[in-house]
Amino acid sequence: MSYRQRLEAPLMTAALIAACASPGQFEQTPDDKKAARINVQLGAAYLERGDLQTASVKLERALREDYSLATAHWTYALLQLRLGRPKLAEKHFRAAIALNPADSRAHNNYGTFLCDASRLAEAQAQFTRALKNPHYDQPETALTNAGICALRAPDNIKAEAYFHKALDKNPEFAPAVYEMARLSYEQKRYTQTQAYLKRYKRIGGDTAGTLWLAWQTETQLGNRNAADNYAAQLKQRYPESPETARLLQKEHNGS
Repeated sequence: MSYRQRLEAPLMTAALIAACASPGQFEQTPDDKKAARINVQLGAAYLERGDLQTASVKLERALREDYSLATAHWTYALLQLRLGRPKLAEKHFRAAIALNPADSRAHNNYGTFLCDASRLAEAQAQFTRALKNPHYDQPETALTNAGICALRAPDNIKAEAYFHKALDKNPEFAPAVYEMARLSYEQKRYTQTQAYLKRYKRIGGDTAGTLWLAWQTETQLGNRNAADNYAAQLKQRYPESPETARLLQKEHNGS
């Protein structure tokens, strides 16, 4: 699961925000606050398209309109991560949480940031805080991220427990299904890996990662025809992927 997939959007799409305003710059009106929320949505949409410049314009405007908007701060933090500015990102993650301690998405995204910075205990604390909110509508996301972070400890038992909890909340949550497939493979539970990969395919289709994992799994099980089929799909559909490069290297080495 990619870093971007592990982050949550403030509303409908992935989002970010750039901030130039300062607190107390001017008094916000109800119209300002409404405009700020709209600009966060617009900025999020531009970010999803990869238009960071226009996203920045919209999101900077959102913070000028309402600097007390917690969503603006943590989405701004996501933008800073895309721009390679982790210190500024953390500053705004913290600001968002201070403004709205009940914002589970803020805690989840900050936890993901901390996990990727190898600050594992701090990350788990943020995931725990996200999950304490009974109104959090996507707990499977924070649970899956907590599992990924546990893998880095490494603590496979705790990670698997988190993934199972995520799937209890949402059996169709593809990232948790994929992580269980990967973990099952690493633990040499190849038949279980097959089952999770079939489940993932039904939910979200194939990716370069799942085809590569399927090839490895069928190879370990001695299912040559199935392995060859996955290899052909991987090379045809994702010829430039790192997974295809690894497959070609394996084939070249005769393994």
